[in-house]
Amino acid sequence: MPRRPEDKPESRNAHDDHRAVGSVFSVLTADEAGDSVARVLDGRAPTDQPGGPGVAWVALASDGRVVDVSAACPAAVQDLLVRTAARAARPGVVLSPPPHLGLVWTLVPPPAPGHPSRRIYHLPRDLVFDLLEKANPQATLTPAEKMVVFRLLGGLSLRESAEADGLSLETKRNQLKSVLAKLECAGQVDLVRHAMTQLAAHLPTPLPTGEAEDLAEAYVARHLPPGCRYYRAPLGTGRMARVIEAGPPGGLPVVLVHGMLFPPLLAAGVEALHAARVRLIVPVRSGYFEIGPTRQLADAEGHAEAVVADLADFVERFVGAPAVVAGTSLGSSYAVELAARRPELLRRLVLLAADSLARDGRKAAHVNAFYSGLRNLVTRPGVLRRLAWQFTRTYANARVGRRVLMRMFRGCPVDAASLAIPSGETGFEWFRDAYATSFPGVAEDYRAGFGDWRERLGGVSTPIQVIHGEDDTLSALDTVLALVAPATPPPRIDVIPGAGHLVGVSHAARVWRLVAEADAADAALVRPAGAVE
Repeated sequence: MPRRPEDKPESRNAHDDHRAVGSVFSVLTADEAGDSVARVLDGRAPTDQPGGPGVAWVALASDGRVVDVSAACPAAVQDLLVRTAARAARPGVVLSPPPHLGLVWTLVPPPAPGHPSRRIYHLPRDLVFDLLEKANPQATLTPAEKMVVFRLLGGLSLRESAEADGLSLETKRNQLKSVLAKLECAGQVDLVRHAMTQLAAHLPTPLPTGEAEDLAEAYVARHLPPGCRYYRAPLGTGRMARVIEAGPPGGLPVVLVHGMLFPPLLAAGVEALHAARVRLIVPVRSGYFEIGPTRQLADAEGHAEAVVADLADFVERFVGAPAVVAGTSLGSSYAVELAARRPELLRRLVLLAADSLARDGRKAAHVNAFYSGLRNLVTRPGVLRRLAWQFTRTYANARVGRRVLMRMFRGCPVDAASLAIPSGETGFEWFRDAYATSFPGVAEDYRAGFGDWRERLGGVSTPIQVIHGEDDTLSALDTVLALVAPATPPPRIDVIPGAGHLVGVSHAARVWRLVAEADAADAALVRPAGAVE
């Protein structure tokens, strides 16, 4: 499994931290980067404090027993919520005890068998500020204006809010007027209703298994073409596989271990998959499209192991071994791990635009800086999670997400032209919506990507096929070829001229035809003498 680099001493220089985080945010504008760096470095409150970064909740039965607790609910927060429940059963929002580091929100749903009678949430103040900014990206609320909303949500009057902040009532009134104008609200009641509606959309709901909204299914319906199919399948690991398919049901089954930018690959590939007679099967990894954009990586150490276990079980149960498995971009590390650990499950390993995460001369300076910063942060899960969450605030505006992606891919025009999906006003709503509920998975993908899968690749006994764009500016072809050079048998190399990192989007017909041809060639080699097709 991916080896984590040795942790650096706790006395690590703060300047090094600042430089590493700043390198990651070099893909943003100078103003955006400065604000983002400050938020990440200032957001290191221990997760066992009420001021931690995520939404935590407890669910209680009618007799007051705790029947469920969120995975990211520290003991101190759980105690706070249970004490709140003991004092009052009425629904509503109150400030947490002084120094008012969060909101405590009690919900009393209609009685229903198997459902808790009360759900009590804790929303840290910094998170409330982040969500207000994310939900209203054009409003540009100041910290003081966010504090006005926060205290009003917590039940304080304007006078009490002024006293709590050591300000005059007139100053507080002016701040409120500014907020009302920016959010287009008629008054305090309208403002509170507006803000609570926005926050409620981000509350994970502790319902019985299977009752929560399936965000992956909703995403497929909104952003992917009708030729994409979605279903769920129970795994022997105890988890549920969420699967997106495209291509003819009777075609060659190819299991795709996806990267972060896989939706355009599906959106652009439906016709090409049918033409090549390839049935593309995409199990959605843990950490992608999951309830609550504030979900925490509660078990980061076991994430990669769980991903590989789920992939192995899915192939055995629902595809049939040996299967063709393709890893694309950041998904390549998991595909290689599967081939190394369970070679009997694969008859071919396809590396489609594998991202080596290596520095090289073809990358733009800001892209090399981005990767270098991540490399220095993979041993710091707390910082990496906060960093990933910070990007959700940036990408809440689809136009900003478009600008960042265009900057990342500006060295390859064919990639830049392949990014949009016509499912929204800008063509980049797919990226905004995917990242908002997938940032834990993205953070773990980078952690796995910087592991030891490259060293393990040379020892993989499964036949390897490399499909790579000649003009890939994110992962240099020479670097990938050097990684697979020691493999036995020698890998099949398919280089596509004029293609970049998004070769599976821009050259979909060629990619899936190559995969089908390689499988047919393998079948011909093992066909018994005298057999006919």
